[in-house]
Amino acid sequence: MPTLKIHSRMFTHPKILMAGNAATGLWVRLAAWAVHYHPGDWHVPADLTRKYGTPAQIRRMVAAGLAAPAADGYELDAELLAWARDDNRAAIPAEQRRRIYDRDGNACLLCGTTDDLTLDHIHPWSLYGPDTDDNLRTLCRPCNSSKGAKV
Repeated sequence: MPTLKIHSRMFTHPKILMAGNAATGLWVRLAAWAVHYHPGDWHVPADLTRKYGTPAQIRRMVAAGLAAPAADGYELDAELLAWARDDNRAAIPAEQRRRIYDRDGNACLLCGTTDDLTLDHIHPWSLYGPDTDDNLRTLCRPCNSSKGAKV
């Protein structure tokens, strides 16, 4: 029997926060239907979507990016459904770290020091910010620590 896996910290994902409780509930229900009847295929028929959700819930689900209109139905966000947070993720590669430091002039972008540099996630990793160059910047450890998990 197929299983729908939902991460225990899903409640902090930006799309979930934007959708709200009712639209998120609709999305979970549709995902459960899809994984049971069509494993690996995240397309749900329009009539089923209307049966389970109100027009407002459907609009919010789509606006938040949890689903997209498709031929005769909706495609659920496969990235979020396949999402599994590895809290023991690998360190940022040394080559990428050096590239970011060089891009930022090998100095903290907040205070200008060149001592004890770290990489900061502009959109915090704990809030699902990626390890991409455009989401990383150079901060010293004190500035990075004072920022915490704020955007």
